[in-house]
Amino acid sequence: MSNQPAPANNAPISTPPTNQNNRQQQASTTSNSGPRSTQRNETSNYEVDRTIRHTKMNVGDVQRLSVAVVVNYKTLPDGKPLPLSNEQMKQIEALTREAMGFSEKRGDSLNVVNSPFNSSDESGGALPFWQQQVFIDQLLAAGRWLLVAGTAGGVVAVAESGTPAANTSRRGGEDCAATGAGPRGSGRCGGSPSEQRRTTPTTAR
Repeated sequence: MSNQPAPANNAPISTPPTNQNNRQQQASTTSNSGPRSTQRNETSNYEVDRTIRHTKMNVGDVQRLSVAVVVNYKTLPDGKPLPLSNEQMKQIEALTREAMGFSEKRGDSLNVVNSPFNSSDESGGALPFWQQQVFIDQLLAAGRWLLVAGTAGGVVAVAESGTPAANTSRRGGEDCAATGAGPRGSGRCGGSPSEQRRTTPTTAR
């Protein structure tokens, strides 16, 4: 131990230069404060919905029906015409709808009308008898019977004319009429062909 004072502190004290830091801050401020331009592009694509439909129509497909029906008046026992009632007309219309296959979706139309028909005038007089149907039927029946009878008579005549016995009898009758005697001078006519062949005279050689 001595009475000498303590030695001085050797730790260095460093202070950065202030001028260099100020220059760097000024350079960064100058670079950030310059003019700037910003551009942004955006594209939006929207998908379009598309529907493809294939429809195959039947052959002879009915597009629309338009039907009109006229119903005659009913006739009373005394001959006078009488229109149908509303209930009867509704029944006829319903029946017609079922028969035609009425469809409102298809746009069909139906009209039922009750109207009297024109009566035909049959007071023109009676037809002559040769124009009446009864006479025509009788004439056709008689013609058929005459045709059948004529055909049968012709067949019988042809059959008789083509028989050999009839031809031989006819020739024998002619010989008897010419000579007045049958074969072998027996005085008989109309002998059979076999007898005539047996009685044929022969000459001796």
